[in-house]
Amino acid sequence: MQNITASFFKADGKGFLLIGLLCFAVFSPVLFADFKGMDDDFSIVSNADLRSPANLPRIFTSGYFKSRDYYRPLPNVSYMAEYQAFGLTPFFYNLDNILLHILSAWLVFLLAGLLLDDRRKAWWASLIFAVHPLQWEAVGNISGRSILLCAVFVLGAFILFLKYLREKKPGLLYGAALCFGLGLLCKESAGVLVLVIALYMLLT
Repeated sequence: MQNITASFFKADGKGFLLIGLLCFAVFSPVLFADFKGMDDDFSIVSNADLRSPANLPRIFTSGYFKSRDYYRPLPNVSYMAEYQAFGLTPFFYNLDNILLHILSAWLVFLLAGLLLDDRRKAWWASLIFAVHPLQWEAVGNISGRSILLCAVFVLGAFILFLKYLREKKPGLLYGAALCFGLGLLCKESAGVLVLVIALYMLLT
């Protein structure tokens, strides 16, 4: 078993591929789920703003649930793109959720590799993140898109920031700031990254 496991770490490509395959296998049952009530109906099925790209400015000037409580325009932009391409076929919305979660797992692989400096431990950390049942609510509900997109951008921002600390290239810092800003346009909890970075700087 140890030799088989070690073979997966001869190249990062194999590690990424295996994480993606296992993650897809675990969450593939959601592909055939229909839109769910309440959030999905309000955000997608009955959302007239998705019907035309001309409504894009309206998405950026209104709340996620047509209120001032949540400002999350990028998830709605993703729904609009899916609606224009696939109409109201839930299979593709569910597929995109799975692909976004796989992307997050790959980013966890990269982030853990930077923090631990050990690709094997990084791989196991990303696998646990990828297939843990805690992820089911975000991946299994199309309206969990805000969580998935936020995770992608926040993880990307942290990775770029860590690389900036090592390489001192301004472009990396600008990229981190851009990803952080995009994360805030997905879900307000992206703001926690500021505290995470402050804690990292304090400890290291």
